[in-house]
Amino acid sequence: MMNPKHHPGHRIEEDAAVDAFDDLLKRVEQGEEITICRGGKSIARLVPIEGLTKPRVGGQWKGLVRIREDFDAPLPGFGTTDT
Repeated sequence: MMNPKHHPGHRIEEDAAVDAFDDLLKRVEQGEEITICRGGKSIARLVPIEGLTKPRVGGQWKGLVRIREDFDAPLPGFGTTDT
């Protein structure tokens, strides 16, 4: 059921958004962008986070990157008090 304060184009008034927040989050999870308005003026936007649905995969650089044994050795001249 559509809330009477919900406007076409994924816009919703602030008070209606508060009442329907859980439903709005579900819609955002499905890819919708929701604009929240106060007095007809846009004040905020709920948008899905890019890549949220894709699981992270590691190991793409395995065997391609080598770390030298002295990678954490002090740098020459760094941290000295000589002026």
